[in-house]
Amino acid sequence: MEQKIDPKAFKEHYADFVDRAARYADGMPFTGFDHPMVDPRESYKKEVHTDARARLLSKTWRPEDIASGLIHERVDDALMAEVVHREQVIKNNLVDWRARDDYKKHPRSQAVDQVIYDLFKDKRKPGTCFEDLLAFDLPVDFVSYLFFLKDRNQFLPMRPSAFDYAFELLGVEGFKLSGKASWGTYLVFIDLIKQVQVLLKAKLSGPVDLLDAHSFAWTIGHVFPKWDAEFDEDEEESEQAGTSPTARSGSKEPSPSAPVVIQPEFEAILYPEGKERFIEHRKAEHIRNPELVRAAKEQFLARDPHMCCEVCGYSFFLTFGAAGAGYIEAHHTVPVHTMQPDHLSRVEDLAMVCSNCHVMLHRIDPLPTIEELRRRLLRQR
Repeated sequence: MEQKIDPKAFKEHYADFVDRAARYADGMPFTGFDHPMVDPRESYKKEVHTDARARLLSKTWRPEDIASGLIHERVDDALMAEVVHREQVIKNNLVDWRARDDYKKHPRSQAVDQVIYDLFKDKRKPGTCFEDLLAFDLPVDFVSYLFFLKDRNQFLPMRPSAFDYAFELLGVEGFKLSGKASWGTYLVFIDLIKQVQVLLKAKLSGPVDLLDAHSFAWTIGHVFPKWDAEFDEDEEESEQAGTSPTARSGSKEPSPSAPVVIQPEFEAILYPEGKERFIEHRKAEHIRNPELVRAAKEQFLARDPHMCCEVCGYSFFLTFGAAGAGYIEAHHTVPVHTMQPDHLSRVEDLAMVCSNCHVMLHRIDPLPTIEELRRRLLRQR
């Protein structure tokens, strides 16, 4: 059964997209994918492609590299691509971090290297390469990322769950990517994004490439639902506190008439599930004092209304508007798991950092100070 985007459903969600864009950017109309609502969080994909291709160096591969481990190392390096976009260091999130870690730990395999070599050297059909890579139990977002690196004008990275919801919104019936990884479903995915591209071209006077259409679907299927959920949570908290939620207006300054709600941290994503470190951290987190964290964030907000990361300077508010207002993560400079039961913490013992820097603080051993991580980051720029 051929899958089709419903033009009426597209029209409805495009109108919502345009409306949100205008509210996000103080009335600036959406005329293309360089719009402030889209560009900071989506245009980096093209830069990731360029950086990853430079790391991959597939044109230099030779047959004798297949058994040497070089191809495995180059692919692993390409997974770690990062770019500086709008003065922010952005890590490659086109592949789930678990898939990146899995490949890094995956035993070096001459058979896997051979398929990847054949893909980039056009030695066998793309569909055969796709299915062969899946047969090695490699995640579909990893496999689709390789195809994206091969040719971004023909192939796209694919994270199934968000696009499942996007296609549902766009009127596609009876089609799911989740749990049905295959070359056939990947081709349907590409075709549906191409249909979105055609519909977008009819609305916009400027160019719309395949990645722009990908960004549109990702935004309505992943970003907007997160915004709405966070806004609903803020509204519920505000009703309980007797205050008004911050309006999603896109203003670059928090509204003085609407107090910024300190948003909770999504800490579960910081520590790989199943590892011993995660278990230790979760046990220690049970004794964290939430009032200390809230007090530290409130004092930080008073000093810096944008709540910029103390390592890299990233601001969720400046990037995402009202959806990011009040969000920052609290990092204990004295690790919680080392504290004695009677330990007394001060507000000054907590540093305010973005999610990426918080992850790196806990992944680097020994634990670096804020200043050490900042210097390490600056050396990479």
